[in-house]
Amino acid sequence: MFTHEEAMIPILRMLADGEVRKRQEICQAMADHFALSEGERQDMLPSGGVTTYTSRAGWALSYLVKAELIERPKRGFHRITEHCRSILARGVESLTTADLRSGSTGFDT
Repeated sequence: MFTHEEAMIPILRMLADGEVRKRQEICQAMADHFALSEGERQDMLPSGGVTTYTSRAGWALSYLVKAELIERPKRGFHRITEHCRSILARGVESLTTADLRSGSTGFDT
């Protein structure tokens, strides 16, 4: 199973075309990207409210929004920012929450 940090770059690459995407579409794409088994796709958090992979992709999205790398044009939809395009152009291969804290004025928690 992937972590929220491992999902950040694949999410950004998915959004690099500038299209607005639904959160659900992004989460499903992460399950496909990481080749999750059917069992992993059905694995629920202990609370039972959401699948583990959806939660992890959701956390990645939240951190990326807070860092101003992606934006939410409306609830449940995401799009890459111009700032993020410059980061991807540099060939960044990974991002961590620590990277986001040190590199974005929008990420100050």
